[in-house]
Amino acid sequence: MAKLPKTLIKLATELVEYYATKALGEGASAIIISNLADLIGDNATEKITAFLDQGEKADLLLSAFKEADDCFVNEVKDQILKEAIVSAPLAGLHNLEILAGDLPVTLDETSLSTAIKNQLELDWPGRFSPQQLEYAAQTYLDCLDRSLAKKCDQLLPTIFRKIERIENTSRQILDQQQGLSNRIREVDDKLESQNDLLLHLVGMTSGLLISSSQQSQPDVVPLQSSHY
Repeated sequence: MAKLPKTLIKLATELVEYYATKALGEGASAIIISNLADLIGDNATEKITAFLDQGEKADLLLSAFKEADDCFVNEVKDQILKEAIVSAPLAGLHNLEILAGDLPVTLDETSLSTAIKNQLELDWPGRFSPQQLEYAAQTYLDCLDRSLAKKCDQLLPTIFRKIERIENTSRQILDQQQGLSNRIREVDDKLESQNDLLLHLVGMTSGLLISSSQQSQPDVVPLQSSHY
């Protein structure tokens, strides 16, 4: 059965209310609306609209994940990860779609990244290293960002998350550089200390060799002339 366009369903709901009032009077219309409210609550039109919007959002998210699956397969460099997504796509997984749909509100992709890694581990237990899972999640998020921005009107939230991701990466690089600088400084200090010790040992060794050499030399007896 073909789906009716959302606008037609909303229009039909409004027409039911209008013609019930027109033909039967406000009293009968109130009864009809009351019975409708018993089924789906007050504000029938708003609730039907919200329900239709939710269905449309789910369709868009599914389409975005399908596109992200294809993008991942084309862009990932790890052949095993590529085959994993081909065999078990992430599109159609309700928990991932919920997290992706909440991104404009949360602006935090950490939970989605973790869920992607957990899903890969669930589908392929023990097959991937932590480094592979991290690489897979990051690559998939990059693909999903593009499809969400295009299909689900998440351009501004996506830009925000990308900027935040760049800032976090830059901060990690700076922390690593600072740690490396501290390590180099520690090594320099140790080398300098070892050089001082080595110079001291060389000095002591040289002194001992000179002293030993002097002690081993025989006393020189002056030769006496045979002529008187």
